[in-house]
Amino acid sequence: MYLSKVIILSLLLYSCGMKEDQADKDNNLSADSSSIASHSPLQERALDILSQYMKDGAINTDDSDMPIQGNASTFDFSKNDFAIVDSVDIISRRVIELLKQGKNHNALVLLEKERACFYAHPANSLSNEIDLHCLYIDLFDEFYGDEMYYQKALELLEISVSHMERVEEDTGEEYYYHEILMTKLDYVHSCLDTSQHILRVRFLK
Repeated sequence: MYLSKVIILSLLLYSCGMKEDQADKDNNLSADSSSIASHSPLQERALDILSQYMKDGAINTDDSDMPIQGNASTFDFSKNDFAIVDSVDIISRRVIELLKQGKNHNALVLLEKERACFYAHPANSLSNEIDLHCLYIDLFDEFYGDEMYYQKALELLEISVSHMERVEEDTGEEYYYHEILMTKLDYVHSCLDTSQHILRVRFLK
């Protein structure tokens, strides 16, 4: 039997607990939900996370009291960066609009399709990347079964570990989240090993 996915979500969510505690994060919307309430936990997390990649401005929604204060403009961009910055800004706003409309699956499809754009963004620090992956994992939990969930989570963890190793090589210091990230990587590997074993047993029967 699988270990609880909530363990991964709670421990990965918001790198090293630097953000607010998300004790209510597991109040996920059901997959067949037709609408998402304004200021829902998922939408608020998306606003918080995606704003790190966005330019200053406000989302074009009916909720005028929900501005997006983009942080990406605080980074120094080269000429080649502006196209990716503009693209990610548009993608981020579209994702937030889809979540507001309750189209969570569409938001996930868009995020997965455009994931490389976020990685190429100048604001994709390791901390921001881990937070971004947490948003993906929230949506994976809503739509994917256990095996696919762990496969997808493993892919994101391996990307963050690779990013972390580059940071550590550049700084000559161990990243403060190193031990936790590696523990999560081992945990997901163990979940997948269990999954594959169960599937083989069922197949043999």
